[in-house]
Amino acid sequence: MHSSSVGHMSNFVANYLQGKNGKVVDVGSRDVNGNYRGLFNAFDYVGVDIVSGLNVDVVLKANYVWPFEDDSIDCIVSGQAFEHIYSPEKVMKEIARTLKPGGYCCIIAPSAGGDHSNEDFKDYHRFSVDSMSKLASDIGFQIAQCSVDTGGTWKDCVLIARKPIENEKICLNLGCGMRKQKGFVNIDNRPEMAPDICFDVSEGLPYHDNQVDHILAIDFLEHIPIGKTVFVIEEIYRVLKPGGKLEHMTPSTDGRGAFQDPTHVSFWNINSWLYYMDDLHRDLYGIKAKFSGTNRDTKPSNGVIHTKGVLHAVK
Repeated sequence: MHSSSVGHMSNFVANYLQGKNGKVVDVGSRDVNGNYRGLFNAFDYVGVDIVSGLNVDVVLKANYVWPFEDDSIDCIVSGQAFEHIYSPEKVMKEIARTLKPGGYCCIIAPSAGGDHSNEDFKDYHRFSVDSMSKLASDIGFQIAQCSVDTGGTWKDCVLIARKPIENEKICLNLGCGMRKQKGFVNIDNRPEMAPDICFDVSEGLPYHDNQVDHILAIDFLEHIPIGKTVFVIEEIYRVLKPGGKLEHMTPSTDGRGAFQDPTHVSFWNINSWLYYMDDLHRDLYGIKAKFSGTNRDTKPSNGVIHTKGVLHAVK
């Protein structure tokens, strides 16, 4: 196991499992120059492999049949194993069977690097974003992240995916801070806020197209740098289902609030939304996002005016 793999798994734990516990199963867990066990001290960690060895708790009798009940595991991880699995799609089916609804899996495997077969394992695969994403999509999982490193020998391909809850509505609270909302996935880029997902939304939203029902952006957009605002609105639009709802509230430049806070790095007023709602304004800059709905300004309070809106994605 190489250091970049440990780093990716450490980031997964910090960003997606903060404050959580339960059973974690590590597929292909045998210690070869390291393992992940120490990252999961808050969990009941079970190392699984097809051969015995250091860091292996369960030796599988059959590669694609696991001794775990349906919907019984809180999180499933795997690093530097999928390239050695002849039929990874069969392992994905076991992940789908045994992972609890709402649970995450994290799979790390090389996209590059030389053959590293040995007497126990052959080296069958290298993974791209497309091939790894397909493994998750084929079992109906929601992809939170799929990326390939640009540096290093192995150029790790990292997949983070979630097993959906039946009939679940996906609602996001962006830049939640201390104002977490029940029934929403609370997202913030500050780990000290203990969000459900610690993520920098200015780099994109970790959801597929047309996947999200409702997004809250309350006192959030003014913290997105000016050069990223169009991108973030288009990401919101991309992940919303047709007709999906965006509720926003942002301090307006018509009052003091837009400028008084030193952490504000973009500036909005009610006319800013013309560029995401009116075709003539959208066409000026080739903006893809299109919303319908209403925006209004609040009455001044301490000289602060907010623009509030309830918008729906037009697709």
